[in-house]
Parts: sequence; structure tokens; C-alpha cells
Amino acid sequence: MSRTVLIDDEPGARAELRWLLAAHPAYTVVGEAATFTQGQQLLATADYDLVLLDIQLLGGTGFD
Repeated sequence: MSRTVLIDDEPGARAELRWLLAAHPAYTVVGEAATFTQGQQLLATADYDLVLLDIQLLGGTGFD
């Protein structure tokens, strides 16, 4: 099972990713973040295997 983190500032995009991943039981969403700062905090504390990361976020970019 791949523990997956979603980081995107658009709620609709996160919802779509959750919906798409629901069809694949090998992937479980273990956390979500909507801003750059929330994403940093989540990545520092979550136990995950995969990150689906938006490039342009509120407060920074996925490259930061």
C-alpha cells in the first residue's frame, strides 16, 4: 500500500485526485495540504510513500 500525500491549493483538484485514487486500493491518502506552509509541515510529520504536489501554491512553489 502506498501512503499518499496531496498538496494543492485548489480544493477541487484535491477532490479529483482523491476520487481518482479511490479506484486504486493500493493508494491511500494519508494527508492533504492547501498551502506551501501546510505542505512543509505535513511533509515533516507524515509517514508517506508518494507526494502529489502542485507546482504553484499559495505562499511558494512546489520547487521551493
